[in-house]
Amino acid sequence: MKKPGRIAPVLALALLLSACGDPEPQQTPEPTPPPSGVAVHWDVLTPRPENIAERRYEGYTDRLIPAVDYGDLMPYIGGEAGTDWEQSWFYGLATHDGEIVTDPVYTEVNALGWFDYRQGKTRHEDVLILRSAVPTDEASYPQDEWTPKFEDRYGLAAIDGSWYTGQIYTMLVCGSQLGALLFDTAGDAVMIGLDGQEIFRWKAGAIPVDGLDPDDFFGWIANTVGPYMEFMSGYDEYNEPIVRYVDLRSGAVYNERPADYDDEYVEQGNISGDRVITGIYGENRLEDLEGNVLLTTNGRLDWFYVLYGDELPLCVSTIYETDEETGEYIVTKFVYSRDGELICRVQGEVMQWGDRLIIADETSYRVTDLEGNDLIRLTRQPNL
Repeated sequence: MKKPGRIAPVLALALLLSACGDPEPQQTPEPTPPPSGVAVHWDVLTPRPENIAERRYEGYTDRLIPAVDYGDLMPYIGGEAGTDWEQSWFYGLATHDGEIVTDPVYTEVNALGWFDYRQGKTRHEDVLILRSAVPTDEASYPQDEWTPKFEDRYGLAAIDGSWYTGQIYTMLVCGSQLGALLFDTAGDAVMIGLDGQEIFRWKAGAIPVDGLDPDDFFGWIANTVGPYMEFMSGYDEYNEPIVRYVDLRSGAVYNERPADYDDEYVEQGNISGDRVITGIYGENRLEDLEGNVLLTTNGRLDWFYVLYGDELPLCVSTIYETDEETGEYIVTKFVYSRDGELICRVQGEVMQWGDRLIIADETSYRVTDLEGNDLIRLTRQPNL
């Protein structure tokens, strides 16, 4: 096969010679047949969509810079890491209108949430929980093939970006309607309020709850109900659980359930506002409360878990298929409005954050509104 680089000078010389002297009538040349076995159909190729990404700051931004004019912030997916059996994402922060505030430096971004037993649903406070990863301290851990190469760091920030603690915590114990209880790098347990200020601190080695140890957290069972954290400290001689109750307003610890501890649960089922998901004979439906069918699908039909805000959830139909030629397992998600209208189809990740969708599809990372209009679109990068 001839090298393509040798063709260009010959064509250039021919064009130069043809430009000399009197012009002559030109005949339309016969089309040159393509090389044997190769045919390019340019008319059917679709150009890759251009990126949509407005940035607040010009340079690489590896942390949240507090400011008072962001408005509410939200995560976007900007990178990925994982294996054949586990997928994980890297997240950045952006404004509600799609202006990028940080690069994708966080391994997880959540709104501080707690479960409202009376309403039977999760509620969110105006605080972001930001998780990142730092290299493992070689002096603290033996460096062998089983040693994790990275360890977690956590930070809290106002949803509007007006304050930020920095990534100074090693572990999140629980979130509540009052704030979050975390361990810092010194081993202290610290309760941080919704304004970013410290409510109380238990010094390392003097934590008044047996079993609440950052070095032995695999057996933890912590649950928040109202202003209290319920923590299982272990088992007694009769193998019954030992439970302690922490008042997150003050740090007071009780051996018995407080009188105003209320964990009565209200089951909501598949009802969301004025809509309900029903299923019969392998057919799933979205209906209004009068029984009018708005959507019918043979895929699994669920409500989105709304990651932040009071926006009612959209519904997603998930179809599981196997490619007959490759044997590859394919999962396709169809996102529908509450009226049963298709918004988008995704083979990948899709999440609802208030009135925004966070998407990682086959070719791009996107943030859209609930009508499917892109506010952020970035070319999807390969695994790191």
